Amino acid sequence: MSLTSDTIKIVASRGASRPLAVQVIRHEVIAPDVVTLSLAQPGTRQAPGPYLPGQFITLVIPGNNGNIYRSYSLCGNGNPRDPWEITLKRFPDGVVSNYLYESVNVGMILHALPPRGAFILPASLRPEQTFVFVAVGSGITPIRGLLRAIAALPPGSRPQAQLHYASRSAQETIYRDEILKLDWLRQKHYLRTEGPRVTPYQIFGNAYPLSRDAQWYICGPEEFNLQLRQALVSAGTPENLIHFEIFADQSRQHLAAAASRAVVGQIAIKETGTTVDAREQETLLEALERHDYQPEFGCRRGTCGTCQLHVLQGQVRNPGNKFLTAAELRSGIVLGCIAQPQGDVTLESGGIPPRGTPIITRNVTKRPTRRKYGLRLVAAALIGVMALGLWQLTDHKVTASSSSSTTTPSVTPTPTTSSVTPTTSAATPTTASATPTTAPTPTPTAKTGSS
Repeated sequence: MSLTSDTIKIVASRGASRPLAVQVIRHEVIAPDVVTLSLAQPGTRQAPGPYLPGQFITLVIPGNNGNIYRSYSLCGNGNPRDPWEITLKRFPDGVVSNYLYESVNVGMILHALPPRGAFILPASLRPEQTFVFVAVGSGITPIRGLLRAIAALPPGSRPQAQLHYASRSAQETIYRDEILKLDWLRQKHYLRTEGPRVTPYQIFGNAYPLSRDAQWYICGPEEFNLQLRQALVSAGTPENLIHFEIFADQSRQHLAAAASRAVVGQIAIKETGTTVDAREQETLLEALERHDYQPEFGCRRGTCGTCQLHVLQGQVRNPGNKFLTAAELRSGIVLGCIAQPQGDVTLESGGIPPRGTPIITRNVTKRPTRRKYGLRLVAAALIGVMALGLWQLTDHKVTASSSSSTTTPSVTPTPTTSSVTPTTSAATPTTASATPTTAPTPTPTAKTGSS
């Protein structure tokens, strides 16, 4: 099924921000099962909008059973004259990862929510600062953007930096050749082919001695991140110096049509006086969206805090303990993108209600995000506004020298849920000068998978 005008209306109506149209101008396989996409404002070779290194975007992929959302880190240094760049690893049962790996071609138009996230560097970088970057597997993607930002500084202005990077093998190390060329970066690589999994104690032994104000940027699986964070806190590292980004466990995001699942409870919404049903394995966010409510969201993986909801009555599973403070949890604040209702619950608000549904009360509790993230998000927003001003002054039209390599936008097909075995031709890098082709138009079926 092609992306019809009706589908576009569905895409544009969801969430707190309006999705942007982005054009694929590069599709290159850079490692086994790893692909890099460059995304530009349609008809140009420039970024669709400003961003800060380390932030992420959320792709909105239309499907027959509703939109599919997947978040990917931006890997660039923040230069608005360059396209957005994302790198992703495909998984055997990954609906979206296989679609992006196999079916997306140069010239296609996708849709993405604007950049978000607080996994960013301080606004001011100085030579006396120290940064320790820790990445596991594809967790290198946001850190690569941070390293690129530091690399863009004059040599005498760069802060001290070191990288600890764990991969399965040298061949599967993403950006291996590029990173090894960074002679100013102190780096240690941990390969499973040469030993057991990396531990926090190994990283400590290779990182120290460090200044007490060294800042840590960690991106890997949730369990690893939390273990390293706990070890750092136990060693006396202040929490405000520890920044982490967590992989989404996409295998838990079930894509089956909600209508085919059993009802597990009712969600009463005080603001409108209405009640909607919640289905098995469904989050509060998914249930509300299925009933045409528009709650705010960002990452859809429980790490940005945008989707906070206030539960007045009832219980939920996985409310967001790793992000929210104890006081917020006691007051009933939960993260809607990961919290699953356990029986009947009452929410203060479900976000923007469906058209024609009146609001009978507006005493909505203000929900502050965690202070550490809130302050950094404010700083990110201020810098983003400045970047937007500069970005709007640039020429977004394709120059004569590059117009010949700009492809005609093609329609985005709907992804399939079946995984595809890569062909040898898929390993050949695709550039913006390639002739765009229209991918097959399969129909997604009900299936649980990772992406």
